[in-house]
Amino acid sequence: RAEARLTADDELAWVFGSCLSRMALPPFASLAVFDHIAATVPDAAFALLLGDLMYRDLNRAWVPFLHLEPDVAYEQTWSDSSLLRFAGKVPVLTMFDDHEIENDYDRGPSPDLDYALAAYDAWMGSRNPEPVAAGSRYYTFAHSADVAYFVLDTRSGRSRNDAPDTAGKTMLGQDQREALLAWLVASHE
Repeated sequence: RAEARLTADDELAWVFGSCLSRMALPPFASLAVFDHIAATVPDAAFALLLGDLMYRDLNRAWVPFLHLEPDVAYEQTWSDSSLLRFAGKVPVLTMFDDHEIENDYDRGPSPDLDYALAAYDAWMGSRNPEPVAAGSRYYTFAHSADVAYFVLDTRSGRSRNDAPDTAGKTMLGQDQREALLAWLVASHE
């Protein structure tokens, strides 16, 4: 069967990043860096923004009077004109991390997690491919026959940070780990 293969002469340009914050206070009042990224990587096939897509917890810690609810914090970040221009030209795929909830979040399912993830789903979920498993947020996508990605959720199923370092300690949880291993095996068949 014919397959597309990347050769040494082929180029795949994509953008990777995390840690977005837009607040009313400088230097966080703008995400103009996305104009620079668009100019520097004009042929980017996609962007992966993996975690900390807004810093709700920093607002709470640094300037409590500016503490925002999750959906308001996403709106503040994702209404930035530079980010909107960039996302209008380049597909943006995402994953959440701790700062959407609170710094070093490791408590697994909780009302805080549910509340934060409802806002994440509303603002970001539609950008991502369908999750690997119903009710999960981890997903896969392929750029070509030779280039594929498994985007991990390292918060929902993780062990407590202070749990003993044993073989049972995990960042993925059992279901996601099994899905990742199955995907890796299927990718090499």
